[in-house]
Amino acid sequence: MPKKSTTLFDIPLYNGTYSDFFTKIQNPEKKTLVFTPNPEIFVRASRDNEFMDILKQATYNVPDANGLYVGYMMREGKSFFTSALRTLFCKKHIREVYGELIKGSDLTRDILE
Repeated sequence: MPKKSTTLFDIPLYNGTYSDFFTKIQNPEKKTLVFTPNPEIFVRASRDNEFMDILKQATYNVPDANGLYVGYMMREGKSFFTSALRTLFCKKHIREVYGELIKGSDLTRDILE
């Protein structure tokens, strides 16, 4: 069972299912700020302290790309090659450990519907 949040490069990330997350944000009790960072966002944040601070202030940062799974595994000591292969061929296990991807385009579409 995944935790509901974790961090990657000091940025907190939601770690759960899309359906649970969507249910959480449908009727928020307070103002909610959601970002859907991908690897490019993490690269920019690593070079831009102001941008990093903005991401850290979000109510939720939800993982938007498979590259974040690679980042998680590399942080744990696995090689890039091993991490990339596991992301491709062990999707069910990866999502159980690190949570589901929540793509910004899917989230936006579902909110607007």
